[in-house]
Amino acid sequence: MNTPPVTMVLGVTPNISSFTSPTATNSCSGSGSTVTVNSTSLGAGTFTVTYNLSGANTSSNNTATLTMGSSTGTFTIPSALLASAGATTVTITQVATASGCTTSVSSSNTAAFNVGNNPNTSVFTSPSASNVCLGVNNTVTVNSTSLGAGTFTVTYTLSGASSSTGNTATLTMGASNGTFTIPGTLFTGAGSTTVTINSISNGVCSTAVASSNTATFTVSAAAATYTMTGGGSYCTGGSGQPVGISTSTTGNNYQLYNGASTVGGVVAGTGSAISFGTFTATGTYSVLATNTTSGCTRASSTSTTIST
Repeated sequence: MNTPPVTMVLGVTPNISSFTSPTATNSCSGSGSTVTVNSTSLGAGTFTVTYNLSGANTSSNNTATLTMGSSTGTFTIPSALLASAGATTVTITQVATASGCTTSVSSSNTAAFNVGNNPNTSVFTSPSASNVCLGVNNTVTVNSTSLGAGTFTVTYTLSGASSSTGNTATLTMGASNGTFTIPGTLFTGAGSTTVTINSISNGVCSTAVASSNTATFTVSAAAATYTMTGGGSYCTGGSGQPVGISTSTTGNNYQLYNGASTVGGVVAGTGSAISFGTFTATGTYSVLATNTTSGCTRASSTSTTIST
């Protein structure tokens, strides 16, 4: 009786003769970390690594899929294993092929990384913001007793009369509240505007804010733009030089200044150019316009000088 031949396939154990220390990315509590394995002997392919965690996060005999190229490859430590903030070390103990052949790793097999704290927004009440004039910076007050004192970066959006996304600002917190500034350049229209805080970062980790994160305020129209006219030199004993503005707006009032001192009374806008008169007092003349509805002011974009 002839016995059929038996074919045996011998697997090859992973070659770790050239295996240098791995690296791991820093992460945040509840986020994963990517481990980079360095080996020119292991070869390209898919392997299973067994690893331990120690330090702030501790676990043993964890496994992951390692995808190798010619000299480097990566595997991921899942977020579930990195729940605690602090210094953590991953130690690779074994590499296995798809056929189940294994090689133990006992040197150049550790990587230290840090798991950062996420900003704590568990106690976060609605922010507030004051009404402002168009083009003027606005201060937003953030209220949280859980965030803690320090400096953070907030990401926020604007909606309503002014709309923009992906804006960032520096938030300076005390024990229970802090402030950040919305630059006036983001206010492109007058009317009701809402700021929504989307996330807060401590420079390492970020926490999304999904509730009690909006404040609504009014951006009021500013006085219209205008430029100065007149001025110049005159001879001693002469009648002086005229001072005015090139155009005016109905609903705006205009006050003339020589340096810091007011000159004459307020002049109401007419929709046309305004002459404040002829003056002999030397100095630099300017005008401050006030929107009579909003109370917002605008200084003249130019000035004019009278000299002898």
